[in-house]
Amino acid sequence: MKTATRLSEWLHVAEREVEQIGDGWQRRRTAVSRKIEKSALKLYAERGIENVTVEEIAAASEISRRTFYRYFDKPSDVIAAAYHRNFVRMVALFRSRPPEEPIIHSFMHVMEHNRFSAREPEIWNLGLRVMRKWPEGWEQAIAQMQPSATDVYRTMFAERLQIQGRDPARAGIVSAALTAIILEVCREAERTGTPLEFKNFEAAIDELFISLGGLKVTSTKRKRRAGSLKTRSAK
Repeated sequence: MKTATRLSEWLHVAEREVEQIGDGWQRRRTAVSRKIEKSALKLYAERGIENVTVEEIAAASEISRRTFYRYFDKPSDVIAAAYHRNFVRMVALFRSRPPEEPIIHSFMHVMEHNRFSAREPEIWNLGLRVMRKWPEGWEQAIAQMQPSATDVYRTMFAERLQIQGRDPARAGIVSAALTAIILEVCREAERTGTPLEFKNFEAAIDELFISLGGLKVTSTKRKRRAGSLKTRSAK
């Protein structure tokens, strides 16, 4: 129940952020949350996730310990906060795609155009510093959000399948597979020290399809498919 409630909250917040709406209270709350994240990530990058206390994060953020817990349940939750925002922004972008478009094509479009690094470059770069310097702590923090990420994907895939008149129960398998691929790509970037780019995700998806005896899901094929969909719709 708690996971479902938190997921609903993430979706609600993300919709407000994507549409750039919200009153003064919401904007102040967002500003405080980002300040906590940046302060915590800087400390984590310097000393490691397990070596930083809530009191130290609060002091660096110029807030009280009590205020910290109004935003985060525990220190490690700060690591996944931006990823959660990115995940739920994906829902809005995914829903904007043509309902008849294959799920994998819509998903790859979202992955290509929903650039976390461009939206929040400072938090993105701080997160990369933590990931590369303290990989074990980063891995543990990110692993905790995997069920939530799968829930986000399952929600948007089930909606699409239902619209297409197909069994929404299949969304669980698809969402679990894609979540695992994304996390593995992140781990590979961590191990090799290479930049985390869209082409890495696309190559991993292609490799899955090739391994299963299917075709690549390249940008060219997706554009060609999108064009054929528009032609059929015009008819």
